[in-house]
Amino acid sequence: MVPSPSTQLCRLGREDEGAPVDALIVILFGEGHRLEAEDFARQWAPAVPRGAFAGLEIDLTARRIDLLALRALIDEAAEEHDLQGWQIVLLGAGRAGRLAIDLAMLGVVPGAAVIALDIPLESTPTNLAPIPASVRMVQHNTPDDPNGERFHAVVDALQRRQVNVRSMLLPDLGAATRRATRRAAGAFLVELVANAGRSTPTGGTWP
Repeated sequence: MVPSPSTQLCRLGREDEGAPVDALIVILFGEGHRLEAEDFARQWAPAVPRGAFAGLEIDLTARRIDLLALRALIDEAAEEHDLQGWQIVLLGAGRAGRLAIDLAMLGVVPGAAVIALDIPLESTPTNLAPIPASVRMVQHNTPDDPNGERFHAVVDALQRRQVNVRSMLLPDLGAATRRATRRAAGAFLVELVANAGRSTPTGGTWP
């Protein structure tokens, strides 16, 4: 499949040919943010030696995102490692993190786990039907949500939809914020890659 100019898939981090792979970590990011994705993959690859990293660059400003194209690109990357949807971890920050949750909730990537960092909180993610999913969220207090009430409302809404959610609400501490976010996201990543190595498919499909 030939991707659109605004949707590109790339390999990230170390990749040892022939080494066993239990999970594919797909980092979603907006145009111009590939270096940040590469930095995350480089930092956490040693902690998840049985994980392969890929980056998916998306035009997050587009009015519509081609979900079929995203699914095809992610499927292609998973097939390279003989992995299924439940062995995929989608990771994104901001609008990319919100998109990662939507991809799992809609069953675009059936059974995928998600790590979402500092997503927009203007509304709760929607789904067409209950889709088993694991979502890990890291969020910081903001002036618009100083006590985390809107964030907890999103977490509660996901839990009511039978989503396996774990979350962390962190204070905004300036320079320390980035380090705390990376540590929290990394801890969740180690957990989800380990789960992918011992899990079985949970069902859920997308047309």
